[in-house]
Amino acid sequence: MADREWMYTGFKDKTEEWVKGTGHFLEQAFGLAAKGAIRVWCPCSKCKNDKKKERRPMYHDIWKNGYVPNYTRWILHGEHQRLREAVVRPNLEGFDADAGMADLLADVNEALFVQGMEVEEEDPEETAKAYYTMMEAAQQPLHANTHISKLDAISRLIGLKSSLGISRDGFDLVLATVGGLLPELHCLPKSTYESQRLL
Repeated sequence: MADREWMYTGFKDKTEEWVKGTGHFLEQAFGLAAKGAIRVWCPCSKCKNDKKKERRPMYHDIWKNGYVPNYTRWILHGEHQRLREAVVRPNLEGFDADAGMADLLADVNEALFVQGMEVEEEDPEETAKAYYTMMEAAQQPLHANTHISKLDAISRLIGLKSSLGISRDGFDLVLATVGGLLPELHCLPKSTYESQRLL
């Protein structure tokens, strides 16, 4: 994965780098990564990799709306192995109390994204959507100045909640306090409910 800051810095002015990079993205998304599918997940900021679209409508969406925030590893567009090796394992192995989460995510990732897997045309089931949400959280940095992922951060805090027997209301206060200490554009969940949706 090359530096993909262009996805966000070049959007407003549609810089040459942004236009070329978007062309490269579309080539990859609809090339070998699509495995013959004519519709793939749309990464525009409106669809958020939640809807499948054909190439031309996707291009128009990206042109109009830009890319979904923090999608610099194209995990739904051919970079599955990179996610496992470059993000999930390093972020989770650095924390001793992960209870084997790194191995679990690596095993699930390998099982779902093996070479030659057929691409389904229909929308995924709820369990698959939950998996994609967790994978997105595993690759999304908590804020711009850290390598700790959103999933890693919330896993650590939930582990602390469990160890100390903190109530739901108490945990919401912990999240609000920690969130107030983080930089403005952080993505730490704001409530216990939001946190549990990631896991």
